[in-house]
Order: sequence, then structure tokens, then C-alpha cells
Amino acid sequence: MSETPKAIILPSLEEVKEGPVKEVFQQILDLIEENHEHYQKDLDEKVIAITDGDTTPDVRGAKILKTANTGSTTITTFDKGGDGQRITIIFGDVNTIIAETDNIVLKGAYNPSVVDDQMTLSYDGTTWREVSRTVDTSLSHTQNTDTALGAQSENLNMNTHKVVGVVDPTANQEAATKKYVDDEISGTIQNGDAAGGDLAGTYPDPTIGAGKVNTTALKTATGEVSGTGNKVLPGGEYGFYPQIKGTFSGANEVECCISIDQVLGSYVTNIALRSGSSMFAQQRYITASGADHWIFILLDKNTNKILGAYQAPDHPAYGNGGDFVKLTHPFGNYNSETQRIILLDKETCNTLKAESKSTSKSILTLVDEGYKPNMASEEIYQPLHSGQFLDKTPVMIETIPDYITVRKLIKLTQDEKDTKQADDKAEYLAYTEAEKNKKQDVEIALKALNLTDGVIAYLLK
Repeated sequence: MSETPKAIILPSLEEVKEGPVKEVFQQILDLIEENHEHYQKDLDEKVIAITDGDTTPDVRGAKILKTANTGSTTITTFDKGGDGQRITIIFGDVNTIIAETDNIVLKGAYNPSVVDDQMTLSYDGTTWREVSRTVDTSLSHTQNTDTALGAQSENLNMNTHKVVGVVDPTANQEAATKKYVDDEISGTIQNGDAAGGDLAGTYPDPTIGAGKVNTTALKTATGEVSGTGNKVLPGGEYGFYPQIKGTFSGANEVECCISIDQVLGSYVTNIALRSGSSMFAQQRYITASGADHWIFILLDKNTNKILGAYQAPDHPAYGNGGDFVKLTHPFGNYNSETQRIILLDKETCNTLKAESKSTSKSILTLVDEGYKPNMASEEIYQPLHSGQFLDKTPVMIETIPDYITVRKLIKLTQDEKDTKQADDKAEYLAYTEAEKNKKQDVEIALKALNLTDGVIAYLLK
């Protein structure tokens, strides 16, 4: 058992009376004070080694400590620190981690990657708080001499100075020089730039220049209807004025009107075709689609005779209210008891389009002259593009009503063509004769009212 060191108690200088003794005693006191200063300086400058693997090193009286861990070691606290004590840890290895715990507060996660990194912490009696950290003292910066700063553990503050001599970037996260950016955006449109070409004004809000929009600049399509009765014109409000034609010469009457026969409370562009022969009307219109072709055919329910048709690269509701649930087909006079509606399949549509291009005949003219529906087989409906877009996404018609079936067409034989032409001619002559008789009956009734010939002629127009 070691003995407790005994303290040496010296008298105060005032208690020493004799001159020589007093002088010697003064020298002793000066020597003690000098030695104490040297001791304290040595203690301050001494680097205390932390034991390998110690996770709670003793730091009492220490100012500088150095790690030398041979394996992964996480320091969770510093034992026996004094209030106000400040310590600097020199990391002599890359195996030491300082953990942020209840009594260690760091400025950020710390995992040393270079030997001789340093961290300074201050103790307030309860918690050790990080004051600063440095990266590899061998790389400490000296102005105009260093070429490397090492990996940064926090933001690099240039203190209003420039980073110069930077090369052009090659990777996504590399810095870019002013010249590189200027070269990259050179020639691109900037706010305030004058618009050119077909545009007028300045960006970001240029306008279309005067006289720059013409028929070739618009994306248009041509749709077509045939038969008698009310038909929805393709394109609706996006259409131009319709054109008409008939199959026989004579007084064919065609009337264009806006109607609510088919969709109550919705605007549609209807054309009423009235004649004893097959009548056709086509309309060019502005389209956003043209992706899928729609060909509807109206049939007599008993004979399957074609009564009318619609063809266009957009659904009938496109430009006609846009409600694909309310306006499911183009036939305003459709009677479910005596008529049926078919929709041609994609393959048949493509065949008719190719034939129309090669013969310069319209699609519905080809259907009227040389085809009949194949009622022996029903096809599966494949969703078609309506013609509309929602946020650049095509609006598809996923289903069609049960009363509309998908069919193919069959080419007529020559005998069937001859018979059809003869029947159409007879039907036309019967119609014109009936119209003539009707007009005569009206004229007789008007004369009975003692109207003048001029008034009667005006009323019969």
C-alpha cells in the first residue's frame, strides 16, 4: 500500500526576518513558480493518446488527444470533463466515429476518411458541443500555395471571391463556367426577344402574324354523310361550309340547319338531305386527331338495305358538343324499331381509305356503289380515338351502345350492282313523281284562296 505524499508547508515571505534567509527563500519561490509554468505548458502541449478501443476516454486535464484505433470504434462520451474544458481530438486513424448522443452534440455526422482530421469540442458541465472540425492538417490551406482542399464536410464559403480556371463540365453534378452556360444558351429564345417567322411581338407572349394562317397551315380532315334525313356533319363547329352531290340529275332538295332533334340542350351541326336518290354531303373541318376512322352505316332492319352513312377521322360528337355519351351516332332520325346501326371495323375502314385514294372516289360513294354489310358475322369492338385530347392524352371511346354492332362489308357482285342501280333509279322516279303531284295539289289549294300567280309562285319555291 503506497503512502500518501506529504505536503511541504512553507512560511510566507513576510514571516522570514533575516536578510540572507529571506533572499534565499525568494529564489526558491521564483524557481517553483517558473517550474509550474513550464509544467503547465508541457501539459497543454502534450498529446494524450486515447487507448485503442476506448469508447469513453478519460479527458480530465487534457487539451489535445489522439486516437489510434485498430478497429471500428464509436466514441459515445468523454469521461471526467471539467466545466468550460475544451479538447481537440486528432484522428490518427480512419476507424474512429464520434457519435451524436445525449451529451455529444455535433454540427453534422462525422466519419473520418483521412488520417489527422481534427475536431474541437467544448464542455459546459453537461454536454460536449462541437466547436469546429478540420480536414487533414497536412492539407490546411495556405494562400497561393495549395492545390487541394480535400473532401468537404460542409459548405465551402468563398467569402465573395471567385473560383477561376474551371474546365467545362462533363458530368451532371460538375460546376459550369459562365462561358459554358452562355455558349449553351446562345441562340435559344429569351424573354424579350423579338418573335420571328410567322409570329409577331416578343416572347414570352408572341402573336400569330397577320396573314400567316392559311389552308395549308391548318390540320384539316374531310368527313362525309349520305342518305336522306337528318345527319350530323363531321367536325361540327370546327367545320367549313358543306358541299353536296346527288346520284341522279334532277331537282334534288338539300337543306342545312342547326337542330336539337338528337341531343336536347346541345348544339349540333345537322344537315337534312331530302331527295329521291342517294345524296352526299361532305365538310372539311379542323381536326386535332385523324388517328382512327369512324364509319357508321344506317340499315333497314328488315332488308339490311343501306339507308345512310357517316365517315370521318373523328367521332360524330367531336365539334358537336363533345359529349360522347349523349351523341353516340350521327343519325338524327334513327328509329330503333325499323332501323339498325353498324360500325365498320378497323380493317374495313383501312381498305376503304386505300381504295378511295387509288380511285379518287369518296369513301361513302364506294360504299353506295359496290358494298353491302356482312350480317352473318359480328366483329369485336376495339376502342377508337374520339378526336379529343385531355392534357395531351387521347380521349378514347372504350365502349359503344349495345344496339350498335361492329361489322365488315362485302363487295357486291355485278348482278347485285345492276339490280341496285335499277332499284335506285325507280325509287328516284317515284319520288320525283310524288313530289310533282304534291306540288300540283298545293298549287290548286293556293289558287282556291284567290292568290295571285306571283304569290303562288313565291310560296312554291
